[in-house]
Amino acid sequence: MFILKYLENSDAACTSEVELFATEAEAHSKMETQYEATVRLLGGNFLSEEPADADEASRWSTIGKEYACVQDGIDSYRWEIIEDDRFIPRCEN
Repeated sequence: MFILKYLENSDAACTSEVELFATEAEAHSKMETQYEATVRLLGGNFLSEEPADADEASRWSTIGKEYACVQDGIDSYRWEIIEDDRFIPRCEN
């Protein structure tokens, strides 16, 4: 099982969400969709990675295989995919 965690700390919300997926590809697809929607909603034009001299006005975003981040000044939006190999699917008999 793959767990997609979403954490938001912004003027609009301070929240977290968790979604479960059977495959990593499904989790990554959902993360990518949410990441792209967030970048569009915030007007795009982000740096592609966190600058070394980042300050409270910095705007950057990045996405990888297991994580994504959007930083818009002091507002942050973060996703993480975690694999839980303890999950055992229920038998359907």
